[in-house]
Amino acid sequence: MAKVGDGKVRSEKRRATCRLSKRVTASELKAFADRAKEAGFENPQEFLSALVLGNTAQTNFNKRDMTLILGHLGKIGSNINQIAKHFNSGKIKNADDADLAPMSAAIIETAAAIREKLK
Repeated sequence: MAKVGDGKVRSEKRRATCRLSKRVTASELKAFADRAKEAGFENPQEFLSALVLGNTAQTNFNKRDMTLILGHLGKIGSNINQIAKHFNSGKIKNADDADLAPMSAAIIETAAAIREKLK
């Protein structure tokens, strides 16, 4: 692991060497935090970074929530696969293959849309 002062040459590619700061009043900070929340950012720091880097096109969603939803959709898809396996093995007699296909397609479509939003 790299240690400070060990004299080794390090890459400058990922090193931010300049600092940008601005003093604001408490009410201005609150207003900025509210704008960040409305824009879908988890905290004002992420919003500030996006502003500085010109990447404020983030839609109004919470990435953590979307990731959780995607995980739950995966679990639902797994359950549908188990149902399909039982259906195909003949253990389920009262279901029709046409009932399972639309559910599976809807889950795949929703998961794809969430993955696209998380990019």
